[in-house]
Amino acid sequence: MNEKDLELLKYREMMYRLLAGIFIEEIDRPMLDKLMALEFPKVEGEESWVQDLSAGFEMMKEALSDFAGKSEAEKDMLLEDLAADYAKTFLAAGDAAGKAAFPYESVYTGTDSQFGGSVQMNLNAEYAAKGLSMKEDMFRIFEDHVGLEFNFMAELLKEQQEALAAGDQKKADKLSKEQKKFFKRHIVNWVMLFAADIYKYSEKVFYRSVARITIGFVEFEQSIIQG
Repeated sequence: MNEKDLELLKYREMMYRLLAGIFIEEIDRPMLDKLMALEFPKVEGEESWVQDLSAGFEMMKEALSDFAGKSEAEKDMLLEDLAADYAKTFLAAGDAAGKAAFPYESVYTGTDSQFGGSVQMNLNAEYAAKGLSMKEDMFRIFEDHVGLEFNFMAELLKEQQEALAAGDQKKADKLSKEQKKFFKRHIVNWVMLFAADIYKYSEKVFYRSVARITIGFVEFEQSIIQG
């Protein structure tokens, strides 16, 4: 595998971890600083994923520009606004009907739109089989949370890079197959619908930009994994 292919693996891992962090909890100051320090890549091409990623990056830069030049107190107020939108968008806070873009696979793929069930149990087994404990707080989120699924893909990509660095092509190929299997079973089957719901329920440009980036990235992953 050449240097370009290795850079692609690193980029994919970085994107999964970045989006996972955004979905798992509200944006805090360390995450804000990290986002503001990012150099968003310029993507070009006619593919739909290029258009979505490009538009999403521009939207995020616009949202983050609101923090530029602000005092610490003003930044805290803007973060509070984002936290409120996070709660509304992903937790149905303030929605009498209890509707939101719930970040759980079981809500979108289960038979009765309920949390957990067989989806959660299957994921717990898959994480355990890799010797990974993906849950950061067992009382806060379930195994089928989009952030944990994205972090699991990132771990597989990290292991693949390590295998290649050690010259273990057989293990690297096995990890590539595991990524394809997990992506098909637990990401491409629902994340697009979830991202569309973010557009529906969010009010801030920031989370709408995240939705657009997610759509573009999943389309990009699909072109690599299934293409």
